[in-house]
Amino acid sequence: MSKFSQLAIVYVCVFALVFTNTMPAYAGIVGTNEILQLQYTDLKRANLYKIFDRADARNLLEKFGFTAEQAHERINLLTDKEIRMLSQKFEDFAHSREY
Repeated sequence: MSKFSQLAIVYVCVFALVFTNTMPAYAGIVGTNEILQLQYTDLKRANLYKIFDRADARNLLEKFGFTAEQAHERINLLTDKEIRMLSQKFEDFAHSREY
């Protein structure tokens, strides 16, 4: 191999290393608890949708000037913690009315 070829290969390798965008790769393990928490929140969110889709809830919302679609939009904006708290309040209310 000639001196020129060796020098050209070195320059190409250096330019490739310098001008190539490399992003660090991050890998993480997602725990079972995190997955279950997400599924639980999704389930509670779906239960809230069902509550606001009921006829009596729609009537109550309309009485206060809201639609079920607006309630759904608001539910979408709630954090996981807010979803769990609101869902728990509905469950407590439902249990208190059973007795």
